[in-house]
Amino acid sequence: MILRTLLLAGIAATVPLAAMAAGGTRSLDSVGPSVVIGLSDTALCVMETQRDNISEAYYWCDRAIRRAESSIDERSVAYMHRGVVHLKTHDIQAAIKDLDKSIELTPHYGDAHFNKANALFALGRYQDAVDCYGQALANNPTTPDLAHYNRGKAYERLGKGDLAKTDMQQAMALMPEDSPLVARLGKRP
Repeated sequence: MILRTLLLAGIAATVPLAAMAAGGTRSLDSVGPSVVIGLSDTALCVMETQRDNISEAYYWCDRAIRRAESSIDERSVAYMHRGVVHLKTHDIQAAIKDLDKSIELTPHYGDAHFNKANALFALGRYQDAVDCYGQALANNPTTPDLAHYNRGKAYERLGKGDLAKTDMQQAMALMPEDSPLVARLGKRP
């Protein structure tokens, strides 16, 4: 349901917690500030962003960014999710700034490119959004179906119907059967 809400808002903010938990967890016995049941600040940032708990997400993302022991990858994930928090609160310029920082830290982070493209789309910068969705797709985002779908919507806004149709068909081919967007796109081929 949370993912569904995010998808309908045009924002995909999914990052596997297991990928971050492996190297970034601390137990309650560890030296320094303790974290909730051994989750890293970054994992809490992701979790609260997915729950749409804006103030908690911002707190944990900001903390992960500021902490010296956070790895570059953890900081990149935190910047990306804080960017999503900014998108959810309609602070698009702050979102782009954080998403740019995420991309600077890890240039091949497909989800950061995807969410930056969403921010550019929100600003009406459709050609920039198309380019950024292309970068997302080149870097394996978590939701390639949505990257194709959203790029198709940007192409529509640019009056490029053939390119929009191609992306929508690709989105449909990649989309899970239970996706809320399947009904919008029609039956599968």
